[in-house]
Amino acid sequence: MTLVEFALLAPVALILLLGIVVSGIVAMNYVQLHNAVRDGARAAAVCGGSARDPNTTSGTLTPVTMLPNGQPCTDVNLIAYVKSRFQAIPGNVATLSVTLPTGGSGDHMSQCQYKKSVEIHASYDQPLFLPLISNLLSNNSSGSTYTITATAEATCEI
Repeated sequence: MTLVEFALLAPVALILLLGIVVSGIVAMNYVQLHNAVRDGARAAAVCGGSARDPNTTSGTLTPVTMLPNGQPCTDVNLIAYVKSRFQAIPGNVATLSVTLPTGGSGDHMSQCQYKKSVEIHASYDQPLFLPLISNLLSNNSSGSTYTITATAEATCEI
């Protein structure tokens, strides 16, 4: 009798367990995508601004010309910086876009003026791995992925 009960409940328990694992992966990538976009917006807002030089006691302002990873402040380097923040997302396949503060085109860093904002948008189609789980969690037409989106906005500094 116990074996029969186990045979009836084991598939349900396994599906629940796999659903919890897949949901955990989705949640982890959701948090990581939001953190990466937020870090990128902050880095973009600081680039082109000024910062206090920690090596001097006078507190003089010096221009910020480098991203936190040591690369020069350009759109290409900013997108590479944000993509490098996606450690768990396989192959850095997230789609990124940078909205310029002036709404123009070209390099954002030359257009980030004081009190204007920069926006970074990212989306990632998270595979759901299991057909039954994807039927329950999918939010797009493909049916086998869950689209995670993130947006961050930061105000350009002096």
